[in-house]
Amino acid sequence: MSYGRFLESRRGPFGDLQRDINELFDSLLPGFGQGLFSRAVPPVNVSEDADALLVECELPGVDQDRLEVSITGDVLTVKGERPALEPGEGTTVHIRERTYGAFSRAITLPAAIDSDRVEARYDSGILMIRVPKAPEAKSKQVAVHTE
Repeated sequence: MSYGRFLESRRGPFGDLQRDINELFDSLLPGFGQGLFSRAVPPVNVSEDADALLVECELPGVDQDRLEVSITGDVLTVKGERPALEPGEGTTVHIRERTYGAFSRAITLPAAIDSDRVEARYDSGILMIRVPKAPEAKSKQVAVHTE
């Protein structure tokens, strides 16, 4: 059995209908069938240590010159655009899960920050942003005295 026949048999009697509905929604709202939300909101990890917050954002296929990082108050915003890769003439697309287009992600940071010392680095499709904490946000040891 060929791979194409295998996929057809796995879809069952409604496979063609599902494909047609996906194509209709994708033509009306590009990316809808592949997760419109994920296109608008790239996945991030936010962690912290004693001195800083670390924000890691997955942005495969995005050129560094199409990225914008800004901080306003306690909100970090990452904006950019992933260019569409259109198939060549005579090519039929069977599955399109990779998303494209403009995106924006705003993250409310969980601590007071020192926005003058923020550093961003982009490597292999991962944007890493180090956001130092403001001195008042760092935890301090309190000595306990006895009388």
